[in-house]
Amino acid sequence: RTLRRIEKLVRELKSPRWQDAGLPAVEPQQAKRGKAYYAEYCGACHLDINRDDEQRKIQVRMSSLAAVGSDPATALSAVELMGASGAFQGGKRFYIAGDELGETAPSLYIVNHVMGGVILNNIFQTVLSRRDAKSFGHGDERHPVKYLDGEPMKRGTETSEKALLAYKARPLNGIWASPPYLHNGSVPNMYELMLPAEERSVIFQLGDWVYDEKNMGYQTTITNHASEHVFEFDTRVPGNSNAGHEWGTGKDGRPRLSHEQILAVIEYIKTL
Repeated sequence: RTLRRIEKLVRELKSPRWQDAGLPAVEPQQAKRGKAYYAEYCGACHLDINRDDEQRKIQVRMSSLAAVGSDPATALSAVELMGASGAFQGGKRFYIAGDELGETAPSLYIVNHVMGGVILNNIFQTVLSRRDAKSFGHGDERHPVKYLDGEPMKRGTETSEKALLAYKARPLNGIWASPPYLHNGSVPNMYELMLPAEERSVIFQLGDWVYDEKNMGYQTTITNHASEHVFEFDTRVPGNSNAGHEWGTGKDGRPRLSHEQILAVIEYIKTL
């Protein structure tokens, strides 16, 4: 019941808009130029979404670790992390089917077991959840088509380990409000995200809410705060790598975006 309430609440949320945040107005002609570059370099993965459509469906594209090239630790931990089964020892991965959980088991399997139990022991709530989904415009299919590296995944593999060894390319509406970027927060601003990895900041500071409108991120050189308010992000620490996501950098088989072109893309992203 609580999960259903959360789902309904989340559905009512909308991404923050640049123009509502008291930030400098978007330059229309610059944004228009940026839209073309965005379509060429970003649009295939980061699909558009109408934030004001109450029946909107968020479509995402998954990029494999090999394709995106960013730090693999988060994805690998979802598949490789082991844990004590505890009270679930002897149960099956999918509660009534699948591998039996030993004294230790992949954490993913333990989560699968718990979710299977929640669903099968709360049939009434499960029926109501499916009713809610239909009222939101979702079909009867249990697993909608999932795209990995631009290709639809074979039916039955949507929840496989292969599907988990990837990162999600979400719609970029409201992305201006959530720096630093990449799944591990290793790139301080949008400008650097469109540079080759070797040109990105190796170490940067966090802890200041002063916004950098030009580069789309928070100020990262902090001098007016006590040291305990500042966190230093070091991309050399395991799990913190800022590598990968090098589309538009000249490493994806297309011309590298120039300084002015990057700024134009940023101007367009402000409108999403």
